[in-house]
Amino acid sequence: MENQNESKQRSISIKEMSPLLMAIGIDLMGFALVFPVLTAMITSADSIVPNASHAYKSMLLSFGYFLYPLFMLFGASFLGDLSDNWGRKRTLSACMIGICVSFFLMTLGVYIKILSIFMIGRAFSGLMAGSQPVAQATVADLSQGTAKARNMSILAFVNSISFMIAPLIGGILSDPKVVPFFGFWTPFLFASLLGLITYFWVQFGFTESFQAKKAPIDWTRPVRVFKEAYQMKNVRLISFAFLVVQLGIALFLQYMVIFLNDKYHYSSLVMGLYYGYIGIFFSLSLLVIVPILVKRFTFEKLVMWSLLCTGLIILAAIIYQKEVFIWVMTALFGLSHNIAYAVLMTTFSNQVSQDKQGWVMGIYGSCIALGFALGGLTALLLPVFHTLGLIFLGACCYFASFILMAIFIKNHTLYGPNGPIPKKNKTE
Repeated sequence: MENQNESKQRSISIKEMSPLLMAIGIDLMGFALVFPVLTAMITSADSIVPNASHAYKSMLLSFGYFLYPLFMLFGASFLGDLSDNWGRKRTLSACMIGICVSFFLMTLGVYIKILSIFMIGRAFSGLMAGSQPVAQATVADLSQGTAKARNMSILAFVNSISFMIAPLIGGILSDPKVVPFFGFWTPFLFASLLGLITYFWVQFGFTESFQAKKAPIDWTRPVRVFKEAYQMKNVRLISFAFLVVQLGIALFLQYMVIFLNDKYHYSSLVMGLYYGYIGIFFSLSLLVIVPILVKRFTFEKLVMWSLLCTGLIILAAIIYQKEVFIWVMTALFGLSHNIAYAVLMTTFSNQVSQDKQGWVMGIYGSCIALGFALGGLTALLLPVFHTLGLIFLGACCYFASFILMAIFIKNHTLYGPNGPIPKKNKTE
């Protein structure tokens, strides 16, 4: 038993983690790679639906944005449960085959210009987006204590890097100015091939970390998890605040690039560069700023003020609509948003006991999926509110979350660098 505990305390080697990290990268690619490509192939001068009305293009964008997070909402929780029944390796392998097939369907749909096939592939990619919870479960299997925190931080860092790289890949591989035969279909084919390579990597480079157990799969879990969050007082308010934050970032990510495309005629390559630029500041925030701030400030107040700053940054970008200024504000947005995002994860964790960590992280993930699903639906409002109106709505989401966090701070235990802060000493 002592040897087993020592084994669990160690950090997982890079060799052991590499298939997991690759799987997470492919998983996030299903989300982030599509943003610049989908926006360009629907709204740009080279649109694959050039004669469609503005309202129809808005509907296509809405559907394309909406499908992935909707099916992710069900797929991630289902695949997490499945990994307890099948084991981590078999489930992760199934995710990679599913990702490979889904991207091939998107490739085919774009190449032959049948958008229904593309949308089926988009939905299927969301359904197969279970690599991250399975990877997190694997890390939990193989490590604990400080080793677990280090290993989880590596997964979070790969998330940020993947978000930075995936849109760049989408922008570069879809631009015929880079290579003449490139088109909107080539990024999806590339991702499909990466999914296939990762499948073999998992098969031959990953050792099963969990003894599968037979347990019933709860098909109602994606709905039930929100009901449970509502019933638990200290989780209810923070869940709603985080959901509104996710709607806010979805609105910013989706519509700022459309606004820049309309105003400055960005190609898919430049759109990809823009998203990659955001990813750089997401990563800087996670690596440099967050570790400094959490050692000095109350976590919940740090979240609250970061949310207010992010809303003000978005507001400034839409008031003073100069291209260089928008890019500067985007950098500040990436830094400020990721402070709130990273520290909110800790705040979620602090609301429950150790034996409920998996449950509360399930709520955290479900809020992300639902927030982006709702954000996708807002594309139907483009003909009425236009891009600036929807970006302004995103700023309002951050302001609303700021208010919710202020209410939360008044009625809940706060945490600082040294743990819980007694109510009579609620000072930083």
